[in-house]
Amino acid sequence: MENTKKIGVMLDCSRNMIMNLAGIKNFIDILAKIGYNRLMLYTEDTYEIKGEPMFGYLRGRFSGEEIKEIDKYALSKGIELVPCIQTLAHLHQLSRWSPYLEMFDTKATLLIDDERTYELIDKMFASCAENYTTRNIHIGMDEAHDMGLGRYLDIHGYQDRSELFLRHLDRVYEIAKKYGFKPMIWSDMLFRIPYGGHYEYLYENYKENDEVFGKIKERIPSDIGLVYWEYDAIKPEKLDFMMEKHLEFNRPVTLSGGAWKWKQFTPRNARTLKRIEEGCKAWNRNNFGDYLLTIWGDDCECPVYSVLPCLVYAAECCKGNYDVESSKKCFEKLFGECWDKFMLFDIPLSEDLPKHTPDANGIKAQFYSDVFGCAYDSMLAGDGVVCKQYAALAKVFASEKENSPNFGYLYGFYETLCDYMSVKYELGYRIRLAYQAGDKKELKKLCREIGVAIKKIKVFLSAYEVAWRKDHKAYGLEVMQHRIGGQIVRMGDCQKRLEAYVKDKIPSIDELEEKLVDYFTGGEECKKQVPTAWNYATVVTANRFIY
Repeated sequence: MENTKKIGVMLDCSRNMIMNLAGIKNFIDILAKIGYNRLMLYTEDTYEIKGEPMFGYLRGRFSGEEIKEIDKYALSKGIELVPCIQTLAHLHQLSRWSPYLEMFDTKATLLIDDERTYELIDKMFASCAENYTTRNIHIGMDEAHDMGLGRYLDIHGYQDRSELFLRHLDRVYEIAKKYGFKPMIWSDMLFRIPYGGHYEYLYENYKENDEVFGKIKERIPSDIGLVYWEYDAIKPEKLDFMMEKHLEFNRPVTLSGGAWKWKQFTPRNARTLKRIEEGCKAWNRNNFGDYLLTIWGDDCECPVYSVLPCLVYAAECCKGNYDVESSKKCFEKLFGECWDKFMLFDIPLSEDLPKHTPDANGIKAQFYSDVFGCAYDSMLAGDGVVCKQYAALAKVFASEKENSPNFGYLYGFYETLCDYMSVKYELGYRIRLAYQAGDKKELKKLCREIGVAIKKIKVFLSAYEVAWRKDHKAYGLEVMQHRIGGQIVRMGDCQKRLEAYVKDKIPSIDELEEKLVDYFTGGEECKKQVPTAWNYATVVTANRFIY
């Protein structure tokens, strides 16, 4: 019996990594080969709207003609191309332009009940109607935490936020129907408003016959699709409960998993596979609707194809095949690549390391760490073990680079990343330790190591640029060039100051005079693992960026 469900992937095209036409056609080829039949392009402001020159300005937005070409190509491969836009929140980049300022409640959230807002949303739908064949559309509306609490509050006073959200949904729904669209939304706000901010609060605090939740279920339009995004849960009882509550709406439902690559340099394939498995088991068990695997790119340096094993495994799980070994064989047959080698992109570290040694997420913290002042240095063991592991992984990636028929550039990306981290990882910690011990002989040696680190990060930047330009538009690459360029300049200055101190040309170094304390407690001894350091701005400095 043919499966009529849509099994899709959502590709983030809003957080800088916007694929070019050749890249996205190649991505479609891969999806078709794996067995997907739907692709959503997540575009906040990165698509053309006629008469709105500032919408997606300087962001690499897709032109109408580009979307038409992608749409036609996808259809030729048996894949439905679906617009995935935002009609309430997540529009940070748009609010920076003066023509749109008056349409915003807060920095990211549109001003509800303002006719200018709905005029813009009408243009969004008009653009999608002209350029996409499908009349399915994802209209976002997730994570609108500050809805009604900014300019709206100043203008109208405090309003019932459930009513506010539902009123906005009604308006947007009517515009969607005007253009013949059948919309779906991320479902989280339907649960967040009555239950205090998180999906899981519903699971923990649900009460039968809850009036607010009941009103929401009654009020939303009958054919609005609900997309339940769940990237963390692995407990069957929680997944079953949440799916049951979605099914109670009697609307079309989709389960959305996540291929974890966002907010970091490395994917989290191993972690993701378990979550995909449990999510798909619950999806099949509850006879849920469609399935969507998201590939987000929030504050992300990670290449898209690093999560390729997750794409293969999710498609297999949707068929009811949860055997990882079977997916490995499928992966190797489809791509001629070794699954286990791809899994090394997670940068797994040995389990016998000290408990306070950062896990793979520490890459971001220590990559961007200031060699004279990083709070996360308090998590390090300082024994060189992690540095040796990075060096060993760099050699593995270097040897595999020549053996990969299609993804050698990925191995080059992680080879140069690990090679740099083998020097940089504990560099700031060691500098501070030697400085506070008054060991100028060691500091002289560390001056040279800063120079080595600068050379290695330049090599990594070159590899990063190769990986980016293979599949993506130029827009957004400048962000990484600014970030990495800043590291190069800062390390160079620290090297000069350290050399001056060693030669007694300056009496002290301000940042190194401060004693390193525990990140969590303010005490002197670190006893916990590094927190997930996912945000560049909070990692790179304790001081405030000028904005």
